[in-house]
Amino acid sequence: MFSLAFNPSVEADIRDTRFWYNDKLQNLGDEYQEKVLECFDGILSNPKSTPIQFDNVRVRRIQARFPHYVHYEIFDETNKILILGVLHAKRDRELTKERNTNIF
Repeated sequence: MFSLAFNPSVEADIRDTRFWYNDKLQNLGDEYQEKVLECFDGILSNPKSTPIQFDNVRVRRIQARFPHYVHYEIFDETNKILILGVLHAKRDRELTKERNTNIF
């Protein structure tokens, strides 16, 4: 069974986007955060259902309403899934590569 680990930047990714959406429409940011957590649950229950996109990183869309993706890497040897970022679709993948540090 896998467990999740998070790059330190993930919390800020979610928080900043949540605030941005809440500024646009009341409670929209809260809905965004809820969908992110549901996406994490989906990754945890079936981590390999999303194909590798680049450098062993998998990219899974949160939900159709939000153009944000969870970038993650699976480490079979430690049964860990490292969440690298929760990023808007237009953010550069280089940011994910910079965060891709093996913390295990």
